[in-house]
Amino acid sequence: MIGYIEHREVMICMEVASSVKKVQINYFEKAHPEHKIKVDYKGELGKSFNPIKLQLNGLSMNTLYAYELILDDKKVTLPFATEFKTKDLWEWRKPAPDFSFLIGSCTYINDSAYDRP
Repeated sequence: MIGYIEHREVMICMEVASSVKKVQINYFEKAHPEHKIKVDYKGELGKSFNPIKLQLNGLSMNTLYAYELILDDKKVTLPFATEFKTKDLWEWRKPAPDFSFLIGSCTYINDSAYDRP
């Protein structure tokens, strides 16, 4: 899963089984799949839980990338698109991009059998 996307950096997060011995990401500009860059996970593996974060650095701004997950030297086929687009450099150059957000609060639903009189 994509953790965050910035102008020139992206974080990819995952958790792998305790049997996995090697984790690698190959990424590339979608327009140039022949120029793959390899990132190997250097941390400890083999535990009951193996949360992993891999940073992909030195990316070009406002560019569409694709990536491949390689576990134990075998490419993993995932049921979703493995791609992302880095942020455009808009600050102080053009209007901010549109965004949306959701807020909420605690919900209380009355239960008449237990409500105060």
